[in-house]
Amino acid sequence: MKSHSRAFILVGLLGAWLPGRALAGIEYYYVSNLDPIYGISGHAFANENLGLPPMPTGPANTAYWSVWGQTDAAVSQSIVGWNLGDFTGATVPGPLLNYQVGYDPASYGGSAVEIHTETDGTTTYPVFGAMMNTWNYQRHIDPYDLAAAQVKYRWPPSEDKRPWAHGNTSVFHFSFQLQVPSVYVTPGARAYIGPVFTVDDMSQPGRYFWINLNVLDNTGDPNHPGVTVESISWDLGTGTAQVGSYLGNGTQYVTKASSSYSSTTVPWTGWRWYGFSVSYAQLQQMINDVNQKFPDSNFSTNPGDYRIGMLMIDAEIAWPLGNAYLGYSTYGISAYSVY
Repeated sequence: MKSHSRAFILVGLLGAWLPGRALAGIEYYYVSNLDPIYGISGHAFANENLGLPPMPTGPANTAYWSVWGQTDAAVSQSIVGWNLGDFTGATVPGPLLNYQVGYDPASYGGSAVEIHTETDGTTTYPVFGAMMNTWNYQRHIDPYDLAAAQVKYRWPPSEDKRPWAHGNTSVFHFSFQLQVPSVYVTPGARAYIGPVFTVDDMSQPGRYFWINLNVLDNTGDPNHPGVTVESISWDLGTGTAQVGSYLGNGTQYVTKASSSYSSTTVPWTGWRWYGFSVSYAQLQQMINDVNQKFPDSNFSTNPGDYRIGMLMIDAEIAWPLGNAYLGYSTYGISAYSVY
């Protein structure tokens, strides 16, 4: 890739985030537009191990699809009879067999994922799309009744990415482009999507917790509290704490970027830019709240001890009683820190 393309992208990111701010330093962790992926082969996995450790089965230092909650053959077949873009909003180019996979039979509107590249004239960048459809699933995975289609990027343990290691001016930033045009939920199910990442406590190797935000939350349960909720809870699947937030005004754990869209309950077509940050003080607040709610966690209270282990754009369907489908696409994922 030409150096002027890289410079253009990075300057553009900083311009969107930090107007008028003087920086002591900046550290990039992942910019998907600098990591083109030419086809989906080797970039889609089913029912991989979510625990950290052990690490997932997908590759490190490149983005890939992780789907779970259905058959282990969920991404084993090329899908050539229909275009996944009909449901994700991002049209897949031909030949389709190079870019989209599901399982047999994945009929029109069934569960499948895709990766293809587009270009803006200077940069070739990956676009990710997925359709989850529980009517198309072969089974539940008890006891969670949960399905997911996640764009993942992770680092091996040897890469010690610590966004808050430069003291109390350190701020972690995460942004991406997203569209979610296809959502339908029946009573007893819930469909939601947003950015998720792990923070690993390096003072206690193997200890980590999740930070997740809902950008869209659509439910068939009238008693569900909705998308604008912050919480500390326990994730049964991975056996650790999770901090939940959203993109809006007045949040304590994250700060929405001024030009970012806010979280919603309504699907949409067309790209929207979403961005947020987590400051040194906000991570410290999360740690304190997790330790207070789950005293046995005993996480380090020093934000400088934490590395980023894995980040995702995570779409899930909880369907203990009902059914749902969700189609989305994303690109332009970026994660970095400034100090």
